[in-house]
Amino acid sequence: VDSPVYDGPFTLEEDATVKAIAVKEGWNNSAVVSVNFTVKVVEPELHSWAVNVVGGKMNGRTRYMAPFSAPCNIELPNNVKAYYVKNYTSNNTTLTRIWSSIIPAYQGVILEASAEGEITITAAEEWATPARMSNNKLVDTADGPVVLESDAYVFEKNSSTGSMTFYKKTAGTTIPQNSCYLVKSGSLFPSILSIDFDEDSEFSGINDVNAEDAEVEYYNLHGVKVENPEKGIYI
Repeated sequence: VDSPVYDGPFTLEEDATVKAIAVKEGWNNSAVVSVNFTVKVVEPELHSWAVNVVGGKMNGRTRYMAPFSAPCNIELPNNVKAYYVKNYTSNNTTLTRIWSSIIPAYQGVILEASAEGEITITAAEEWATPARMSNNKLVDTADGPVVLESDAYVFEKNSSTGSMTFYKKTAGTTIPQNSCYLVKSGSLFPSILSIDFDEDSEFSGINDVNAEDAEVEYYNLHGVKVENPEKGIYI
């Protein structure tokens, strides 16, 4: 039976029996060698992280929060929210809610759970569309611990007061892996911490509405973008 000549690796896409001989001009052919191969589909391993959520006072209310970052897209559990920092002033730092369960890789976020303790954060499936996050001021430590080259701010609980906000850390401080920190320029420094787009926030009303001409995008109730929506409820 005629057979192609192989001088390098080849790929099998299904179970097969491979029979082979070695041939060289001026030499006798080798004996036939037969090997059975079984092709198995191996699912990629999904990574997970155990995050310790700490309870502390923020604006007179106890919240259960922790900083986090990962080198891949992550999927939040149902009872966990995520925030990032895109706006701050000389006396106020705002946490903006991320309205999606899929958080992009290498983005520092502040997680909020419903209770104190350890929560499990898992890598998202490859097909999941991550949230859009613009102008995030939080610097990730997804790839490993970071030694600060200049002063920065870390989100944590003050053991003396029980308050939870961004506290100043001096140059030389090590920020652990899978965390994040806040860099502020000039004389700006955090003093008041607030949360924006939180369902528990109180709003006095809407002053004005400005329409924008933009391409329509649809998202399911998990915050995942849907390219071709069918019957159902979408955002």
